[in-house]
Amino acid sequence: MGTLAARRMLCNQYTTPHCVGEGKETFLYATSQGLPAGSVVYGTGRSSVHGDEVDRLRASFEREIAAFNARDLETLMSNQHEHVVALNPTSPTPVDGKAARRHAYQTAFAATESVTVTPQHPQFRVVDNTGIVWGEYTVTTKPKDKPPTTSTVRFTRTYVKSDGQWRLVLYHVSPLPAPPQ
Repeated sequence: MGTLAARRMLCNQYTTPHCVGEGKETFLYATSQGLPAGSVVYGTGRSSVHGDEVDRLRASFEREIAAFNARDLETLMSNQHEHVVALNPTSPTPVDGKAARRHAYQTAFAATESVTVTPQHPQFRVVDNTGIVWGEYTVTTKPKDKPPTTSTVRFTRTYVKSDGQWRLVLYHVSPLPAPPQ
């Protein structure tokens, strides 16, 4: 296999010319940077193109999780885009818009003593002005009149850069499929 083919294999999971990954080796598929088609720039650490944005996205996500766990509705809502849509197993229809999302949080907080979300190895990606976070959460819920329950779910959160801030625009959570028997 030629060098170019091997380099492209590193980027095969990305569909844009901005090919950014994290791990031991960060890479950037750099045609958009004025380099010849097929050029790949290697380095250690994060790409200088999107590394800072990945850090900002991570900080926004962590701030949102901390606000949820603390029931800090104002901080939680400050991270939401006006047109946020949430798809989750507790609602039979999408929760569409910031006002509806606020109401859903208020209802959930009123029905529980506590809800604690613990992300498990979240992954972060920035593509242009879109941020994507995905992974699994452990969710411990203590209803007011029942014993606590703990479950693990998978999630996807899509953010858009708006007024210089990462704002949540789409949230999806679903139960993990049962392991094969």
